[in-house]
Amino acid sequence: MALTMADNPPQPQPPKLELMTPPEGVFSVYSNHAGINASMHDIRLMFGELGNSTPEKVQVFQRVHVLISWLQAKAIARLLQDYVDIYEKLNGTLAPPTLPPQVPLTNPFQPK
Repeated sequence: MALTMADNPPQPQPPKLELMTPPEGVFSVYSNHAGINASMHDIRLMFGELGNSTPEKVQVFQRVHVLISWLQAKAIARLLQDYVDIYEKLNGTLAPPTLPPQVPLTNPFQPK
C-alpha cells in the first residue's frame, strides 16, 4: 500500500531564531570554576575563575551568576550532554580530574 500526503501531513516548521546583538556587544566571561544553588523556582549557576590556591585555601574570583528556570535547566543539561557526547566521539573520553572531598550537599527543598 502506497503512502499518500494524507497519511503523513506536513509538520509545521519551527520559527526561525533571530539572535539580536546589542550595539555594545554581548557580555563574555571565562570560567574554570562553577557552582550551583537552587530553590523551588529556579537555579542559580555561579561561574568563576580559580586564583591562587594552597592546600589550605582555594581562591575563586566570582565572575557571573545566571538564574534560570528548572525547565531551562533541563534543556541546557540535555544540550550540554549532547555536545559532550559529540566531543567525546571525535576526541576520546574525557576523564574528570580527581577532586578533593566536597562539602556535603544539602537539600534546598527540605524544610529547615
